[in-house]
Amino acid sequence: MKFCAGGDLVIQANLPDVHKGTDELREFITKADARIVNLEVPIVEKNCCGSTFSGGPPLCTKPYAVDIMRRYGFNACGCANNHTFDYGLGGLYQTMDILDRENFLRAGIGRSLDEATAPATIPTSKGNVAYIAVYTSYWENDSMRAGYAHGDIPARPGVNALRRTDECLVTPEEMEFVKDLAYRTLVNAEEDMEEALGYGRKYDGTFTFGTVKFRESDHTGRFSRPNETDTKRIEREIKNAKMCHEYCVVSMHSHQFRGRLEHETDYFQEEFAHRCIDAGADAFVGTGTHMPKAIEIYKGKPIFYCLGNFIFQGLYVNRLTSDFIEGLGYPTDMTAQEVFDRQHREASHSMEDFPIYYMGIVPRWEMENGKVIKIELLPIEMGMNEPLGLKGFPSPMEPEKLMEHMQMVCEPYGTKLKINGDVIEVVLD
Repeated sequence: MKFCAGGDLVIQANLPDVHKGTDELREFITKADARIVNLEVPIVEKNCCGSTFSGGPPLCTKPYAVDIMRRYGFNACGCANNHTFDYGLGGLYQTMDILDRENFLRAGIGRSLDEATAPATIPTSKGNVAYIAVYTSYWENDSMRAGYAHGDIPARPGVNALRRTDECLVTPEEMEFVKDLAYRTLVNAEEDMEEALGYGRKYDGTFTFGTVKFRESDHTGRFSRPNETDTKRIEREIKNAKMCHEYCVVSMHSHQFRGRLEHETDYFQEEFAHRCIDAGADAFVGTGTHMPKAIEIYKGKPIFYCLGNFIFQGLYVNRLTSDFIEGLGYPTDMTAQEVFDRQHREASHSMEDFPIYYMGIVPRWEMENGKVIKIELLPIEMGMNEPLGLKGFPSPMEPEKLMEHMQMVCEPYGTKLKINGDVIEVVLD
């Protein structure tokens, strides 16, 4: 069985009839049986209300996005990400309806948590592949999370979310300082009153300062872990999927990283990826941080912590919500073009200034008897210096341009790479 995966599709414009690299990419991708990609925009055909929150500028695309995915050769998409609700429930419903109408497989969203968690089944000549898509929710966007029905309360539409716990680790002396500061600033005044009335939570060895959780430790630092309830739910779905599918692939969209370096994988991502493999998943694919990250071989199964972008058109956004503009502190009558121009002039650096955000990897891997036997990485670039209308669309690039970065991010996991013609190969034992 052969698999292929693409990173983030930030589609804001239609693909030209002729674009360099499209045919080469399609040829590479369609040599695989199961071919997945992350659709990081809702598909909006009819006008609908923008949300008050967004994972950046509010994004949406048109139904031609389905044609674009098919032109590159993908046969399923994940839809669970931070832009899923940029246009609210209306955008969610339209995305599901359009993908279903076009008979394009989707995963990670639904009208209930059952539907959002359930895998898309990719039929191939070598057996069925289950594809489960997960989103690491931001706390401020928690209303995106799909829910179960209970009693006469209907199920909540949304994404298949994996919540997480972030903790700041402090020494006993530092913990005393944090508690004293909370008392003097009244940051926890409401919670203190609830605790006095008997509604406080049971002590679990942590102290919350506002919204930040501190845990006493022998060293100062940070740690994160996946939510246990969500993880067990997804583990169960993986086990059920493997009962009626030959293979199972899990993807996760996440913008978190370990510390101050964006290419470092967060602690909870590593734990969750390993637990998915332990539960029976045959591969784990990460997207979200808009740059390629590490590859790990865990128990004979591949983990791609982030593929970077596949299509990246952040400059093509031609409309914004007033809430987004207000949040920037700009006059709400500004146009989208005026907002982005001012942002770019005021920022010392932006994504537009770093080539790595216009690079990605397209992995194609082969499995036999439950083990990965071959991994090829096709490096791509998205025309950082191309004119608008072409900028953001992918083309294969020389592997030498990305080799140093990939070696750097893979080194902590002991993953060795080599260049073989137009691709980077993972050296397998």
